[in-house]
Amino acid sequence: MHALDLQSIKFHGGINEIPLPPLLFGLILSDNKFEGPLPIPPPALQYYIVSDNKFGGDIPHQICNAFGLKIIDLSNNSLTGSIPHCFTNFYASLLVLNLRGNNFFGQIPEMSVQNTTLTTISLSQNRLGGTLPQSLAYCENLEVLDLSKNELESRFPFWLETLANLPVLVLRSNKFYGPVDSSSKTTSSREIPEAIGQLEALKGLNFSHNNLTGIIPSSIENLANVEWLDLSSNLLTVEIPITLAHLSFLSYLNLSMNQLVGPIPWSTQMDTFKSDSFDGNRSLSGHPLPKACGTDSQQSRPLTSPEGSCEANEIDHLTGRTPSDACKQ
Repeated sequence: MHALDLQSIKFHGGINEIPLPPLLFGLILSDNKFEGPLPIPPPALQYYIVSDNKFGGDIPHQICNAFGLKIIDLSNNSLTGSIPHCFTNFYASLLVLNLRGNNFFGQIPEMSVQNTTLTTISLSQNRLGGTLPQSLAYCENLEVLDLSKNELESRFPFWLETLANLPVLVLRSNKFYGPVDSSSKTTSSREIPEAIGQLEALKGLNFSHNNLTGIIPSSIENLANVEWLDLSSNLLTVEIPITLAHLSFLSYLNLSMNQLVGPIPWSTQMDTFKSDSFDGNRSLSGHPLPKACGTDSQQSRPLTSPEGSCEANEIDHLTGRTPSDACKQ
């Protein structure tokens, strides 16, 4: 037997009672009701896919003997413990590492090899802490990096600029802090706007629900392919850069719950967003936010449109935040 595929059969109970052939290269048990400890992977295993079950406990140490693993998908179980340091041995061959939706804690292991083959790292919805390992910069082939909903805590990771080919970056709901302006960096006077602008392959960027301060980078206009952008629930200040209005593919935008001020820049693309994209910024003005009495409607929107009287436009100012899971994977 080369592969065992029991996907979506709704089996339940334990699996370790079933002996697995030593030359098995594929184990697919996803979308069942298996529980108990994880099955011990044979040394020849390449595809270890056991997502969407009820497995619990730690990752078995025998996984360190499976040097040829290409896909590890343990997502959406009840696993706990730390991520084994031997995972660094897999990074030369591993394509996908998906541990999301468990109870893993501790730090993310450093990468021990350069030029890894990893295309997807999803560690979201765990309790991982500490700092974001800078050795992730070795993952030049990454297409998805999702570390959301953890307890990671550090200053803004400026070194992410090295992942120039990364399409999807999600760091929401962590404890990243500090300015998103690089004047605080001691290693370089280069501004973070330039660094963010180097991620030209990005299609999705989510830094929401952290403690980031400072300005929104003006070179965000270099992200010409970005389709969704969520910077909500931070401490961002100053005006929204007019360059944001140049992103012609942007279909989802959330800047709510910050401290942004001034007029909202207008463009045909920006005109598609509703007020909940900007709510919670008390000093923002302009379309699509409700017009305050006595303000100059020409200040924030260069094109004329039918406007009623001030009294006719007195509506409640919506508060709260947009659902930031709209682009969740």
